[in-house]
Amino acid sequence: MAQDTSEVFCTILRIEHPSLSTALLITDNTEPLQRADGIYMPYGFKVTLPSQVEDSPPAVTVTVDNTDLELARRLRTLIGAPSITFAVVLASSPDVAESGPFYYSMLNLKGDADTLQGSLSYDEDIWAQTVPNEQYNPLNSPGLYT
Repeated sequence: MAQDTSEVFCTILRIEHPSLSTALLITDNTEPLQRADGIYMPYGFKVTLPSQVEDSPPAVTVTVDNTDLELARRLRTLIGAPSITFAVVLASSPDVAESGPFYYSMLNLKGDADTLQGSLSYDEDIWAQTVPNEQYNPLNSPGLYT
């Protein structure tokens, strides 16, 4: 409950997709972060969590610095939604998640010369699902038509 601490909190992002040979591992730390699943390279990014506003869908976004165009090039070539895992760890104990891990799909990616921004969702096509999912007709629900 101290007002300040000597610990460094690091947000880590793991970006995976079937067409990527290896996962993209980045951290908002200023130096590489060695974890059991690989070395997370320093990169400027920010994860914005959903607001608590009623009557609006929750929106999680990740904004990544686009100074180095390599990440943008790799993300823009992907067909389909990449899987995003993010967590908050301490630099002194990077294998222990203080918050998370949280699992998302990146639904869209837009960018300019300065930043890339992606919307994250739990389900890739949750807004494209029909409700109710099942249609009732005499073949699959004969009891309704007797």
